Amino acid sequence: MEAQELRALIEKNLELEEKLTKKNQQYIFDLRKAMNGANVSDEKQITALADMLPQLVETQKTGQTARQLFGTVTERLELIANEPVEVKEVGMKEMVIDNSLLLFALLGVMSVVMPMFLNGQPQGILTLIIGSISGGVAFYYLYNKVYQYDRPGADRSQKPGAGKTFAISMLAMLGWSVFFIGSMLIPGSINVVLQPVITLILSVGAYLLRRYLRKKNNIMTNMFSR
Repeated sequence: MEAQELRALIEKNLELEEKLTKKNQQYIFDLRKAMNGANVSDEKQITALADMLPQLVETQKTGQTARQLFGTVTERLELIANEPVEVKEVGMKEMVIDNSLLLFALLGVMSVVMPMFLNGQPQGILTLIIGSISGGVAFYYLYNKVYQYDRPGADRSQKPGAGKTFAISMLAMLGWSVFFIGSMLIPGSINVVLQPVITLILSVGAYLLRRYLRKKNNIMTNMFSR
């Protein structure tokens, strides 16, 4: 959830708490203390109270207490703490971009470091870009066909068997290799080799951009961190 949304919920919660009876205010105070003691995340605490407070404000008009509505503090804490965390579904575009940026960072660093130890030439910028994008698509294909079924709550019966998983993996790697190796044949006049320091700067920039986008889009998983 975005920080702005959380701030709005906090303000709304505080506004509703002021409308509670003393007895219900004490219940919320004890519940908040219990959630802190149980290391319930701030976001989960805020959203839990945002769900409870409107109901409590409305029902207390008929004399119903928080305990009657939600059970004891311990019971409510257990329900909140054990509530599964909703994982945002990430679209193909976001995952391909995420994978591609990580690959660009890795390939860029390798392009600079490897020639220091082995006889070889650094990769041109087009090779890095094409290799990163094609790899991003390949890894998304693998995730979509195989590894998404390893997520918590996923229907694992839909996951392909070992033989099919191997075939899918080989197909993805073959497709990536064709584009990556093929891009190395692009003439050097077009596929320019950048200065090592520039390549490293671009690699770091790609990695930092990836981190920003993962946080912005709330991406919790991909082919590299499943």
